[in-house]
Amino acid sequence: VFDNMIAKGDIKPLIVVTPTYNVPYSSDMNSTSMNFYLELVKDLIPAVEKQYHTYAKDVTAEGVHASKWHRAFSGFSMGGVCTWGVFDHCIDQIGCYIPISGDSWIAGQVQGAGAAKYLAETFTQTGYKPSDFRVYAGCGGPSDMAYGNLTPQIDAMKKHTEIFKYCDNFKDGNLYQAFSE
Repeated sequence: VFDNMIAKGDIKPLIVVTPTYNVPYSSDMNSTSMNFYLELVKDLIPAVEKQYHTYAKDVTAEGVHASKWHRAFSGFSMGGVCTWGVFDHCIDQIGCYIPISGDSWIAGQVQGAGAAKYLAETFTQTGYKPSDFRVYAGCGGPSDMAYGNLTPQIDAMKKHTEIFKYCDNFKDGNLYQAFSE
């Protein structure tokens, strides 16, 4: 899909990296999906930046931070859960987050208001602003099993307007949720 879009001139050339890990599903809130950010920051981002010489001038924290708007992170289902963990820990290195059909298990807060409050408080206390990131969340409609997990979290995030600005255009905010049956 990306190759065809690049060939048609719809998008600029890009690099897509699809990491994975082999961990059986676990209800443990310390699941590897929530700790993947450690490998991402320590190994994966530096390896890609060194190999392909993209927008980062170097692989120092400053070099990676300066190029954060040229980097996005996304995942589906457990990968969506992983995306929230990366969002919590990598906002200085990645600008855009796309959790798909996965809610946040952050800080042991499963579903909804607890995760939204944690994220809003954490980002506010550390000085992050709404202009520091974008979240484009997605899931199926009400018949999708992920809808009942992700949607309450996004609805709760909308109430924390000091950090999350719900919008349908990222010129006007930093948070959006899309639905597709």
